[in-house]
Amino acid sequence: MITLKSHPPADYSLPVEALVFKPAPSVVVQKFKNGDTERKIYNNVPLQKAELEKIKEFDKFSEDKKLIWPPRLESKIMRYISRTRGKVKPALEKMKGTLEWTEKTLSKPIVDTDIVEDLKLGICYFSGRDRNLRPLLMLIASRIPTEWYTQKDGVDRLLKILIFHMEYLQRYMFIPGRVENINVIVDLDGLSTSQLPVNPLKQIVTILSNHYMGRTYRVIIYKAPGFINMMYTMAKSVILTDR
Repeated sequence: MITLKSHPPADYSLPVEALVFKPAPSVVVQKFKNGDTERKIYNNVPLQKAELEKIKEFDKFSEDKKLIWPPRLESKIMRYISRTRGKVKPALEKMKGTLEWTEKTLSKPIVDTDIVEDLKLGICYFSGRDRNLRPLLMLIASRIPTEWYTQKDGVDRLLKILIFHMEYLQRYMFIPGRVENINVIVDLDGLSTSQLPVNPLKQIVTILSNHYMGRTYRVIIYKAPGFINMMYTMAKSVILTDR
């Protein structure tokens, strides 16, 4: 879904350690304080019997609806089922939404030379890995040109940068069964409340959560304005589960 013309993959996109890394059981399936769990590693690892049954159910629904999934999505079925808490019909609808989004957004590969000047702005970039070798994706909101908020294609340019990074990540930085998740830091330093790029950030969250299902391990908001902290505190106590 991406093409590199100007430069080959960066030398340290995939460290040697990742090739031999063996994730601990708690990295494969994360456990929360309330007893809930969430699978984080899906490929090249044994699935539980209940998960295999859900996949069979999903395949049956797909067959009934005459839906054929491309390999890109077929390997991600369990990620969608996990997102919908084991409910197969909503999972199918979410995956169908991703298929439609992919056909529209990535009908042609994103070529690095076409967005190189936007990449140079440093809005989005990778910066190291955590101790379980999950890559870190940085989003520096203050580097988004203010004119992009009013230009017709401004937000599209921002989202194309993000999608390019996510596609690069999947092709060159993951090892199925070993490393399948990322951490994201959204840096809001230097922005006042009125300068917050609310709509672009909302679309970024939508893309990450709906179309790169199960890839985000943790999102960290750096230097969040007070009202965001207040909203998060309220949501955490009322509607957000541990998961």
